[in-house]
Amino acid sequence: MAWPKQRKRETRQRIVGAAAEAFRKSGIESVGVDEVMARAGLTHGGFYAHFRSKDELVADAMAHASAEMGDIFETPAGSGRFEARTPSIADVAKFYLSTEHWSRAEHGCPVAALGPEIARAGGGARRKVVAELRQRIKKLFARTPPSLSPQARKAQASGALACMVGGMIVARTMQGKEGVEFLADCRKFLQTALEGN
Repeated sequence: MAWPKQRKRETRQRIVGAAAEAFRKSGIESVGVDEVMARAGLTHGGFYAHFRSKDELVADAMAHASAEMGDIFETPAGSGRFEARTPSIADVAKFYLSTEHWSRAEHGCPVAALGPEIARAGGGARRKVVAELRQRIKKLFARTPPSLSPQARKAQASGALACMVGGMIVARTMQGKEGVEFLADCRKFLQTALEGN
């Protein structure tokens, strides 16, 4: 009976997607299982047919959110997000530090939305986010100039990621016009630091 298994997988994915959005919007501690299930169009009673605990849901939701956002670190040239040339780290930073990303936390980077909560968390959620951060650094490293030393390339990738995530957190904290201006300052800083412009 493949159909019930497929339906269970689809339902689980619906719950994970709803949780990923809710956690990024309101925080992990602020969102209960009841709210997640309601967002998924289900009742609370069905939760334990899919997950052993909220921690398991959080881990899967963080993996889901990372996958949604992670493609900007590897999006090829000419895909619609970037021009015909291969995007540089500064191009990726420009997209990451956009007002679109800033205004849509529930659809954006889970590290920028939930970093402090994840840092204090244990278990699967933290492991999945750490693995995603390592992948992002590798993807950014691949976009650095090959003429630089490996140490300089790694520092450039790590520094850019730190400025992107930290910049987004600070801009969302400031809000309004001040937050938008802060994003612009971060984009300009990274462009100057990475490309000398």
